[in-house]
Amino acid sequence: MKHTIIRKTICILLACAFIAASVFPAFAGTPAEDAHLHFNADGRFRILNVSDIQDDESLDSRVQTFIRQAVYAARPDLIVLTGDNIYGSDVSSGQTATAIGQYMNIFQSLGVPVAIVFGNHDDNGSALSKEEQMAIYNRYSVSISYDEGSSMAGCGTYNVPIFGSTETDKVKFNLWMFDTGSAINQAVSSKYDYMRADQLQWYVSKSNELKAANGGVLVPSIAFQHIIVNDIYDALQESSASGAVSYNGKSYVLPNTAAPGSIMREHPCPSDNENETEFAVLKQQGAVIAIVSGHDHRNMFVVPHQGIDLINTPAAGFYETKVLGMVFYHGDDDTRGARIIDVYEDTGSYTTDMLILRDLAQTEVYAPTNTNLYSTALREACFNADKLLKHPQTLYSEDSVVLLQNAMDQADLILYDLDNDRRTTVYDQDAIDYAEHQVRACMQNLKSASFRVTFDANGGTCAEESRAFTYGEPCGELPDAQRSRYILDGWFTEREGGERITPQTVFTATSAQIWYAHWLQDTRRLPGDADDNYEVTLLDVISIQRYLAGGWDAQINSENADVNADGKVNLMDVMLLRRFLAGGWNVELV
Repeated sequence: MKHTIIRKTICILLACAFIAASVFPAFAGTPAEDAHLHFNADGRFRILNVSDIQDDESLDSRVQTFIRQAVYAARPDLIVLTGDNIYGSDVSSGQTATAIGQYMNIFQSLGVPVAIVFGNHDDNGSALSKEEQMAIYNRYSVSISYDEGSSMAGCGTYNVPIFGSTETDKVKFNLWMFDTGSAINQAVSSKYDYMRADQLQWYVSKSNELKAANGGVLVPSIAFQHIIVNDIYDALQESSASGAVSYNGKSYVLPNTAAPGSIMREHPCPSDNENETEFAVLKQQGAVIAIVSGHDHRNMFVVPHQGIDLINTPAAGFYETKVLGMVFYHGDDDTRGARIIDVYEDTGSYTTDMLILRDLAQTEVYAPTNTNLYSTALREACFNADKLLKHPQTLYSEDSVVLLQNAMDQADLILYDLDNDRRTTVYDQDAIDYAEHQVRACMQNLKSASFRVTFDANGGTCAEESRAFTYGEPCGELPDAQRSRYILDGWFTEREGGERITPQTVFTATSAQIWYAHWLQDTRRLPGDADDNYEVTLLDVISIQRYLAGGWDAQINSENADVNADGKVNLMDVMLLRRFLAGGWNVELV
């Protein structure tokens, strides 16, 4: 996805903003809004979240390489830095721009939009203030970061709207960038800060604004910040098991609901201030589905809590501490990395995975060249498509599988040429993008296989002879059937016995089927039906008359023949039945 980023002055007078709102479309004005980020044609938007680079003007070369490779591998639509981007204590004011440039120059060279939030270490020590650092970030055209204004606590609290793939003027998803501050008291650095009341008030107001523009429907969103909310300890499980982390005199482990692969090797470090109400406000507003934070270098988890996923992205950097001449790196080799977050337009949901620095360093990652531009995304699409076709629980229609296989074959030809450096066939980025789009589009259009079911009325009649049912989907409403003197009990897989089929039954057959109607004797009373044929006619009058006359072969259903329900069958019943059949307006059979 290509982005055109228009730089604008961050501090705009309110009067100017009012004029702009009357001239330009909704959401014009801020760098994030003017970037007009949007979902791709396949309905996906990819975020690469990098946290805690936490280095000085001489950024570790391993991290520089990793950042570049991570962008190549993920091919994101947006990069989000979640704080402690530099280590302010080791950076002088004169070196701050150089330290920021160590990674921003990489993003600038690759042309990927960048949104940043600050952490507690960015502005501590002798580094420039957050406001001064924000100005440095905005020297780069790829930066869409800004501050909502000096009247609100912190610096760098703002939102990034994601517009629709086809409804390009409609916000379909939103990203919140929250500044969680540094320390409540800079003299006591262990007391971490939190989202202040005015920031939360701004969030609610802005969320309601997006809701109103969306026809009264909340816009789903993800929040990015540095310091995790203190509600994480309500989501964790108290335990003294091996590997538990300690906090405020208690021990905790990840709950069973944590996503597979989640790791917690240090206790989460939220603000312990009782005024921290961010989670409660976000939950009440109902728009945020996940809160992504950094700060805790060794933690890599996704923990669901009361409808909001609490996500921690581990450190990407090799921040070091020297003790007695020995160097200790913060973070762990099996977690140090960056997080990929894919957001989906149609469902307003997300998926996430990790890129681990150690693993990526051992993998050949294709850098952009004239013949090999971002081919990693195409390889990923083919890999996922192949995995999808081999899924044992899913059965797809032959025509949709053929379309996907054809798209994969075309992609394989491109990848073969790229891998073997066949210069006779030169591909530009558009050709590779198109091949990837074709694979992903065919994946989305895979149709579950359907099989025909024949309805055997089993002695009755059914107007619908057969119907095609889709594999893996509920059967839905089933046809009706009729049989004289019987009531339909339902449809079954066998003529006798078998499994009952209901509208909720998921169709899992892999061949044509026959379903059989099962019947129950209809013992319900039908007043007037003396001859017991489930109809009331003059023949019933004749049957009663013959019965009363003592006809030797006259047999009637006396309960039905007693049309006035007085406990006996006599000429009064004959008279009432005649009047009923003649359309008597005041005759009712009971």
